[in-house]
Amino acid sequence: MTLDIEHFAKVELLKVIENSDIDAYDLVEDYIKSLDEVRLKILNDELNRNMNNPYCGDIIAKYKDNYPIWAFMEVIPFGRFINVYRFCAETINDKKLRDNYFLLLSIKDLRNATAHNNCLINNLSPRTSNHRQTMA
Repeated sequence: MTLDIEHFAKVELLKVIENSDIDAYDLVEDYIKSLDEVRLKILNDELNRNMNNPYCGDIIAKYKDNYPIWAFMEVIPFGRFINVYRFCAETINDKKLRDNYFLLLSIKDLRNATAHNNCLINNLSPRTSNHRQTMA
């Protein structure tokens, strides 16, 4: 289920971008420029780690240093995608995307918990949410 949500979040984001006047290449370039030195190094490490990956290595090789958003989303981990999703929501100024960003944070927690067979019922008590909407 979380993989389906991840897929549909990507499709939704691409649809919003396609219906805007934002260039898909400029969007990724602006995102990368927005990263501080530490986060940029982490992104580069993520991409370099996947250079030899049979599923996304060719995409990285083809678009290295000039990614369109649709290619970039295919080669970054889910946590990075959520960060890009938030950046796009702010750039496009889309309230629905901003609201969905906070839901995606919970989906990421659920995805990671199920992938590692963690106990999920420990956080089912009232007022234990890790994510609070703070964006305007």
